[in-house]
Amino acid sequence: MKIHNTSKSILVLILLIMGVTDMTGQSSNELLETRAKDMHEALKSQNEADWKNFIAANYSKDFLEQHEMSKHVGMFKRSSKDFSDSKISSLKVVEDKVLMVIERNSDKHKVTFELNYDKDDDNKFNGLSIEAGELR
Repeated sequence: MKIHNTSKSILVLILLIMGVTDMTGQSSNELLETRAKDMHEALKSQNEADWKNFIAANYSKDFLEQHEMSKHVGMFKRSSKDFSDSKISSLKVVEDKVLMVIERNSDKHKVTFELNYDKDDDNKFNGLSIEAGELR
């Protein structure tokens, strides 16, 4: 079977588009995982400036406008008290959210951070909820 140059060009274009789509999805997940890891590092910090820098760089415009900065910082302050000595025990991107399970080193208490993100705002976080696990 002989393929004409035009057919070859179309085939190459289709393969390129498929590859770009796959790479884009993969890099979005990597970006989201990096944002979650950076959030954990900020939670481990006792420095309010670190929290503010993380929030400003990683929260969507809409999320920043929903609450005053003091409320966002307050969440970090409360969470930092509980999880400054912790590690990430699992991290995965599912559907439209990132699920990050953090475990305290001292007593193995775990919580799940459910981080929603805005695809239209550079995959920045636009909401979060925290589900406490049980002590072991």
